[in-house]
Amino acid sequence: MKIEPRKESDRGGWLCMPLLASVPEGKEGWEKVRCPVCGALCWKRPEDAGVI
Repeated sequence: MKIEPRKESDRGGWLCMPLLASVPEGKEGWEKVRCPVCGALCWKRPEDAGVI
């Protein structure tokens, strides 16, 4: 199995946003949002914008 960053041509799959409980101090550009699936507070990252 080869693990590599997602390419723009990739389709399908899951996006895992970092949980606020696991990463209490977000990084620059991260925004707190509520997960549409489980309702937990998560971090939305700038690179997630094209996927969500």
